Amino acid sequence: MSYILSTLNFIQRKASLLLGATIVFFNPTLVNAYTPAHLQQLLTLGQCTYCDLTGVSLRGIVLNGAKLLGSSINGADLRSVYLYRANLSRVYLGGTDLSFANLSGANLSEATLSGANLRGANLNGANLRHANLGSVNLRGANLGGADLTGATLFGANMYGVNLTGANLKDAIMPDGKKHP
Repeated sequence: MSYILSTLNFIQRKASLLLGATIVFFNPTLVNAYTPAHLQQLLTLGQCTYCDLTGVSLRGIVLNGAKLLGSSINGADLRSVYLYRANLSRVYLGGTDLSFANLSGANLSEATLSGANLRGANLNGANLRHANLGSVNLRGANLGGADLTGATLFGANMYGVNLTGANLKDAIMPDGKKHP
């Protein structure tokens, strides 16, 4: 009987360790560790596709025209960053602070920005086709002329957003309704 109890105790400890490791490994909000070589590549070459920049701080930096296709930039500090005409297609920006960033003309098609802060950001003429903007703070942002075709805006804060000339065809609006 004691052998069975000690075996069960051992299995329970191993299962707890495995579960804890799995949570940390698969939850980027718990680990803010970007890859330094990826950051260096971005800063040196202006491009870093499929890079891990999770939790990086690039506040106020100029990265106009940068190519970050498919990269993970979750939980990063990108306040007031300049990403004019940058390629951020299929980038993961969940929980990232992009307040007052210049993303005008940027390609954010199929990007995941859920829970990001884009307060006061300039997204004039940006490509946001099929982007996930669920629960994003867009308060006071400029989306004039932006293409939001098929984008998800469910739960987004749209107070004071400029949508002049924006394409909202088939977008899921903050209230969950599909735009015609």
